[in-house]
Parts: sequence; structure tokens; C-alpha cells
Amino acid sequence: MASSPESRYIRNNDTFPIPRQGANEILARSAEKVVIGCLNENLKRMGIATRPATSTEDSGIMHKGGKQIDAVLIEGSNKKPIMCVQITIATDSSVQMKKVTQLAEKPFVRLEEMKSQDTPIPKVVVGLNPGEIEAFLNDPYFLKHPRIWEKIKSDIIKSLLFVLNMTKNEKEKDRAREMLTLFTNNTSTSH
Repeated sequence: MASSPESRYIRNNDTFPIPRQGANEILARSAEKVVIGCLNENLKRMGIATRPATSTEDSGIMHKGGKQIDAVLIEGSNKKPIMCVQITIATDSSVQMKKVTQLAEKPFVRLEEMKSQDTPIPKVVVGLNPGEIEAFLNDPYFLKHPRIWEKIKSDIIKSLLFVLNMTKNEKEKDRAREMLTLFTNNTSTSH
């Protein structure tokens, strides 16, 4: 008995459903926007901005240029990249360990816009509590959520100390130290 094209289509959709964005993925994308906004709010007076990663940079496919990052800090009018950020709201310890492993494997990255002679820039991981992101989305004022900035800053400092110890390259160490100075001297909360 031959099946009609319609029944095959329905059977295929039942067998291979079209992936849909789950609530967790939507919250993760929101967390990325919150971190970028918070970094911009706190670092703008220093001439530093944060941009979202390109789709290539965000990709985990290394041979296609993927860096597994979500945001890039840029400095000055020439928009020179100075640090990359991977953002997660994962609460599962195995996922968190995977992020640490990825950081250990690639603690410094060179983005496409960088020249081959440019020193790679440090990569950091920021992990936020999904509940804090949801609370922020319900009342989106950084002043009312100072723990978000404190957590971002704390995770960046911890990651920078980690990557500083992962490299023997003095230029990479200098890059990490510059970022450490920036975040340890920046003690303000969002305005």
C-alpha cells in the first residue's frame, strides 16, 4: 500500500520534528544581551564597548572559524578587540565543566579582524543565575540588580587569572594582566 505525500510528510514531521527555541535557549540569548548591556554600561566611560559575537565567532565549529564566544570587548574608535566573553546560564555541573575545559583548550583567541601578528586576546567565561536574568528582564534597570555586575566582574577576574596561568607567552600574559587591571580597578556598580 503506497502512502500519500501528505501522510509521508506528517510521518516525517512526527519522526524528525522541526527544532524550536526552548525557553532556556531564549533565556540564554537574553542573558547574552544583559551581559553585553551591563559591560557597556560599566565600561563606556573608559572608552570600551562590547559587541555581540558574529555568528562565526559564536559557532563551536573550530575549523570554520568558530571561537565559542558570545561577546567581544572593543577599545577606542578603531574598535580594537581586547577580550572575548563566553556567557552561560547553565546550572548543570557537567555543562559548566565543559565550559572550563573549552577555556583551558583555547584561553586566547585571534578574531578574523585581527592580523596574524596581533597577539591573541584573552577569552573569559561568565556564568549567570537564570533567576537573576529573569528578575532583570522583569525590571530592566542595572541599578536595581547590582549582583549581576558583581558576578560578571568576579567571573571575568577568575577567568583572567586562570588564562594567565595557562600561557607561557609573555605577550598573552600582558594582555590578560591589562584586562585584570581594568576589572580589578573598576569597582563601581552600574549607574
